Amino acid sequence: MGQGLAVWHDFDAPAERPVVDAAAVHPTLLFAETEPPFGMAPVVSGEHRYTFGCVADWLSRPCLLARAPHERATERDAWRYWDGGEFVADWRDAVTLFDGAPIMTVGCGDAL
Repeated sequence: MGQGLAVWHDFDAPAERPVVDAAAVHPTLLFAETEPPFGMAPVVSGEHRYTFGCVADWLSRPCLLARAPHERATERDAWRYWDGGEFVADWRDAVTLFDGAPIMTVGCGDAL
């Protein structure tokens, strides 16, 4: 079906799925099922939210990187995709960074 975000305003209340496109069949989805499933290994760094989209391609799962300003993460047009040199507006221009998995995490810290 696609990928979306849930937002918690109060940890004592249920998370909410914000409407991204009220006219869409699935109005809370940021990314449609025909697009990479961005939402894997999300992390916030500085003022941006980053996430990977890894598409199953038979025996491999090439991963693309996306980011959006943290405050605009629920707005589809705020997302940009790494093309190897900069973040661009069209995910089709993104480059594969590595082969990943549908379940992965990102660790940030000092190198050993």
